[in-house]
Amino acid sequence: MTASPDHVRHIKAGAVLNEKDIRQVHVAAADLESIEFERDHAAMDLEEAVSTAVEHGEPVDDVAKAANLPPEDVIQSPLADDQGEELTDDSRPG
Repeated sequence: MTASPDHVRHIKAGAVLNEKDIRQVHVAAADLESIEFERDHAAMDLEEAVSTAVEHGEPVDDVAKAANLPPEDVIQSPLADDQGEELTDDSRPG
């Protein structure tokens, strides 16, 4: 039985992929793109939550522990204040 043109695509290397294989590739690529979007969104949410906690006067070490981050990552930008100085436990608002 020969595959009909509707069910087969030829690629440059001369190999033949059927529509099921192509669909699986498309679905997997779309799934990966969706997961990457969700990860980026979660990272932005975490960054915002960390910034808010520090702005509200929470100790950097506590915020870092809650976020599972090293304190240096919490102290660094974008958590720097308007003067460009880094926030530390001694210089945090509150």
